[in-house]
Amino acid sequence: MRALYSLAEDDLRACGLSRGKAKTVRLIAEITEKEPGQLEGWRSLSFEELKKETAQIWGLGDWSASVLAIFHFAHPDVFPLSDGSLVRAIRLVEQQVPKIGERLRHEAAAPFRSYLALTLWAALDNGHLAAA
Repeated sequence: MRALYSLAEDDLRACGLSRGKAKTVRLIAEITEKEPGQLEGWRSLSFEELKKETAQIWGLGDWSASVLAIFHFAHPDVFPLSDGSLVRAIRLVEQQVPKIGERLRHEAAAPFRSYLALTLWAALDNGHLAAA
């Protein structure tokens, strides 16, 4: 990871990152250099606290906080409704499930909504969900 952080913004752009993503990576690198333990300190935060912390970094929003919470910090109850793939997966599940007059309610999976998100992403990636 340090090698990534040591790259200049132009080098990150040459690797295919957009200008905005390269700027965000550089900002995170600066934070890591100034306060080495700050990002690791996020591990102990609730998801709501994590969202507040990440929102202070240019380029990071709710989706970024959700992905960090699920994939890096292993929060069990995060469901990023701003993720286009999850929205698509929900739509496809609702098309395939027999009509019972209800929509897929991710809230019902609490306190384990992260696992629902992971399952829906995997179902899309593995071709288990297709347009009806």
